[in-house]
Amino acid sequence: MSDLLTVLTQYSGGLSKIFDFLPAPYLYLSTVLIVLVSVFLIFKGSFAWKTLLMMVGAYFGVVFSLYLSKDFTGTSLPLYLILVIGAVAGAVLVKGLVHIALPAVIAFLIYLVGTVIYPNFLYDVIAGLVTFVIAYALYDRITNVLAAVIGALLMWFALYTAGMNSTAAQVIAAATFLLGLSLQYMERTRNHRAVRFSY
Repeated sequence: MSDLLTVLTQYSGGLSKIFDFLPAPYLYLSTVLIVLVSVFLIFKGSFAWKTLLMMVGAYFGVVFSLYLSKDFTGTSLPLYLILVIGAVAGAVLVKGLVHIALPAVIAFLIYLVGTVIYPNFLYDVIAGLVTFVIAYALYDRITNVLAAVIGALLMWFALYTAGMNSTAAQVIAAATFLLGLSLQYMERTRNHRAVRFSY
C-alpha cells in the first residue's frame, strides 16, 4: 500500500507541474473546483456519478451536433434545437453505455481471474455472466463506492497540488471518504425503513 501511495505521490507531483503556469488566483480556483467535485462524488455517490456522466455525454453530444450541423443546412430546425437534441441524446447514450460497460468490465475481470485460478472455459464464462448480472443489479451501490474512491483521489490530488503535505492530504481524503460512505449508508438505510413502514 505504501508503494502505491509513493507512486501516486510521485505521479501527482509531476502532474501538478502542469498547473505551475497558472496565476495564483486561477490555481486556487481550480483547486476549489476540484475539491467541490470530489465532495460531490464522495457524498452523493451514484447520483453524482450519473450526473457527471450525463454532463460529459451532453458535452460530446453538443460537439457532435455542431460537427454534423453543416450537413443539415437544408433543415428547418434551428441550430439551438439541434444542439439540445444532441445534448440529450449524448447524455442518455453515455449513461446507458456506462451502465452496461461497467458491469461488463467487472465480469471480464472475474473471467480473467477464473482462467488463472481454474482454467475451464465453460465455468469461467458462467462465472463472468453471473458476475455481470449481479454487478448490473448492484450498479448503484458499486458506483457509490467507485465515485467515492475517485472523489477521494481527486481531493488528495487537489490538496497536494495546492501545497499541502501528502500525508495530511491523504488523511483528509480518507476521512472524507469514510464519512461520505457512512452518510450514504445511513441515508439508504433510513429510506429503506421508510419504504417498509409505508406498506
